[in-house]
Amino acid sequence: MAVLLALSHLSCSRDDAGGPSGPTGPVDVQVVVSNGDATRSAGASSTDNEIQRLRIYAFNAAGALTGYALADNLSGRTYVPMALSEGGDTYFYVIANDHFGPNPMVQDQSVNNWATLTQTDLQSVVFNLWNFAGWTQIDGKSISPMSNNRYKETSGELLYENDYATPVYVTGNSQIIPVTVQHVLGRLRLMFNKDASLGDEISVKLTRAAVYHRPDAFRLYNSGSDVIAFTDKSDVETLVDEFVSEEASIALDPKPADSYTEVARTFLAPNPYGSPDAKGTAPATDTDKAYRLELTVSFAYSGGGPMEKSYTVYLPPVARNASIDVLGTFTAAIDDLTFNVMTNAWDEKVITVPPFM
Repeated sequence: MAVLLALSHLSCSRDDAGGPSGPTGPVDVQVVVSNGDATRSAGASSTDNEIQRLRIYAFNAAGALTGYALADNLSGRTYVPMALSEGGDTYFYVIANDHFGPNPMVQDQSVNNWATLTQTDLQSVVFNLWNFAGWTQIDGKSISPMSNNRYKETSGELLYENDYATPVYVTGNSQIIPVTVQHVLGRLRLMFNKDASLGDEISVKLTRAAVYHRPDAFRLYNSGSDVIAFTDKSDVETLVDEFVSEEASIALDPKPADSYTEVARTFLAPNPYGSPDAKGTAPATDTDKAYRLELTVSFAYSGGGPMEKSYTVYLPPVARNASIDVLGTFTAAIDDLTFNVMTNAWDEKVITVPPFM
């Protein structure tokens, strides 16, 4: 809790909202970025794409800054006006929600002056996760950083033509530039129910959920290296994100006929190591580098005392913008319980661009 409070204070107090002085004219455009429809909360999956702050940098083909815009305190879709010093081939770099979570860093130095960042700097920004114990909530909101860079941290595959930015040929005034961002984190969702046949005679509660073995650093932009650094084994047990506790246990509902109920979630840094199957089996090698999910479940029969059962599930490799869903239905035969661990794409909003106003 002390770590969380310290991180929350960091997230609030280091709010250097400045940036470079945006060039003036002669080209005026508007940038529209994919976004959620309402303020995101930890329990509302329909609003996972919420954006509260945008930083947009524009560079020409030679790497010179041609425009900068900062949009803050956002809610819903936003059109960000930008004045560009020239048109032609332009590369737009977008970072969303930089003020949530650890401070961004460039070449091991904390980013304290956004005005000095070059195009090269923006291609090597990282978030340092050392001593990081979970994404802090501010005013009830738990926001995920995003970017328009589509380079996967866990492989050399390029998803789009450009490594780091959205390339656009700017033709002149009144042009709308659509940019789609994606989460630089993965998401973990627990989707648990109790078997409907148990009725009200047996209550089932999730009393603890914690993730161990998270990397101490991951890349917001990948600058050519697929290496993710890890802490020494002696320290790795201190890297824990306990996102369900006994003090805030969760009673499980009966399983619907055609779905599961989401009961808890957290975010994960990209990680190339993990379980080889959907059962959450421990990997044969590098076990200490995989994410290990530990669960404690309490069962109580009507009129009787509770019984507890603990489970360990190893998560699969985590790519950015991926959702790791752990599904399970608790029955009376608790010793036979198996989990189904699935990797799904994180839903992305489709941009519909109305005429320039």
